[in-house]
Amino acid sequence: MSRINVYFPTELLDEIYRIVMQEGYEAIKPLFNNYIKAETEYLSVDQDAAVNLLRLANIEMQKALLKYPYTDDEDENYNPEHEAQFDDVMMGLYEKTYYYLRTEFPDLEV
Repeated sequence: MSRINVYFPTELLDEIYRIVMQEGYEAIKPLFNNYIKAETEYLSVDQDAAVNLLRLANIEMQKALLKYPYTDDEDENYNPEHEAQFDDVMMGLYEKTYYYLRTEFPDLEV
């Protein structure tokens, strides 16, 4: 399967790398063999690796839903900190990972 060099902002790759190492995601670790914190902007990704990165984004989104449930300002339990933390995951790691991977793999399904 052919690989494509996919651009990611360094801060996004730094966050993904932190999660991969913290969680011990062996299926994703090889993507970071040449990773340098705050410098790496490209990963060499094939379709299987792209699916695994999207799985990671989905897992982080699911965690955010469980950790920060009180995001609706019309809910009596509304918590602005929950809304901010949830938005950080959704508009950060989740949406950006999908965006950069779907740019190179437009038909990717997870």
